[in-house]
Amino acid sequence: MKKLFTSILLSVMALGMNAQVGNLSWNGMSEKNKIVATLGLGGSFVTGKHSDGFSSSFSYKLGVLYEWNVYDDFYFIPGLEFIDRSHRNVGYDSRISMAYVQFPLCAAYKYDLTSVVHALDFFETFDITAKVGPYFSAGLFGTNIEVADDVYKSVFDTYDRFDAGILLGLGVDIGDFALGLEFSRGFAKFHDKMSLYHMAFGVTMAYKL
Repeated sequence: MKKLFTSILLSVMALGMNAQVGNLSWNGMSEKNKIVATLGLGGSFVTGKHSDGFSSSFSYKLGVLYEWNVYDDFYFIPGLEFIDRSHRNVGYDSRISMAYVQFPLCAAYKYDLTSVVHALDFFETFDITAKVGPYFSAGLFGTNIEVADDVYKSVFDTYDRFDAGILLGLGVDIGDFALGLEFSRGFAKFHDKMSLYHMAFGVTMAYKL
């Protein structure tokens, strides 16, 4: 599974680099290319065959994305994010925190509604954005879990440190600001002996630098 995700990661990165080279002009990079600072707030869930003993918990993420204008209204958006994937263990009534560094690699399409917005005397620019793509993440740190009386282990001694899955997003771009909804679902089990996968849903806010 990890070899498959690694192959996909390298292929997508190569595609993005080729697209960016094709997007060069005499004036340098396209003016549509933007560095984007993001904040996400929402809920983190556990899904899978053995997820009955877990419930949702508040989660958040901070990150930086780069919007590469590949062609016309199509974009390639890689990024670097810090994300908290917490959940609650119902049996022990405890919150388990799992912090990751995440690399999303999304393809996006922006539908320009600026002309409609101008007709209504609203904002200067207005786009609807839809995106989809894989993400890859590696665990950094988290809650220490009690495995015996007064014996604790790091959360990543119990759960797998690697995660990968798919990310879906829908939002609006208003000038240099953006607001959207995101859903992600992991395809890599985070427990060796149980069918448990990460899932998250939340609101994202962004500013284009």
